[in-house]
Amino acid sequence: MLVKDVKDLASTIKKAFHIAATGRPGPVVVDIPKDVTTATCEFAYPESVSMRSYNPVKKGHAGQIKKAVQLLLEAERPMVYSGGGVVLANASAELRELMKLTGFPITNTLMGLGAYPATDKQFLGMLGMHGTYEANMAMQHCDVLLAIGARFRASTTGSSATRRTSRRTRARSSTSISTRRRSPSASRSTCRSSATSPTSSRRR
Repeated sequence: MLVKDVKDLASTIKKAFHIAATGRPGPVVVDIPKDVTTATCEFAYPESVSMRSYNPVKKGHAGQIKKAVQLLLEAERPMVYSGGGVVLANASAELRELMKLTGFPITNTLMGLGAYPATDKQFLGMLGMHGTYEANMAMQHCDVLLAIGARFRASTTGSSATRRTSRRTRARSSTSISTRRRSPSASRSTCRSSATSPTSSRRR
């Protein structure tokens, strides 16, 4: 966010804090040029802000949620993949309730550790190159993947070829929730390529 006039500084800071604390919380860069830092004006800090270009989705799409639920009900090897979004949204209690209801296995990203009890029998450990063998193999061989508060990366969810052949239904709220169906052939090819490639470990 670029501040061109010192009179806009207070409102810009208010907007920055609003963006940082809503939707998908995170850092916001505010660029304040030298001439703005040396200028003066009467201070007026707004109580609220409204931005036409920023309207985060707070309620999931009912139709997409129904499709996601249907995929999960039809799954033979479901998997839950949770991340730091669960922690930022203070949604650990809801995640535990969901896992108790479904009985699905679950893994966490590094940023998502602590969102789900590590001692629970459904928890397979952390995902990724520093994670557990069980979590990584379950991720590669699942037929439906439910992602909650996490982003998709090739190092954790498979190659770009797998992503292209998979079917995905997404419903967004304060945390990102995504369900992906993998084709069995895509999962097998991903595992073979990562296991047979001599440079795969070095690239990581």
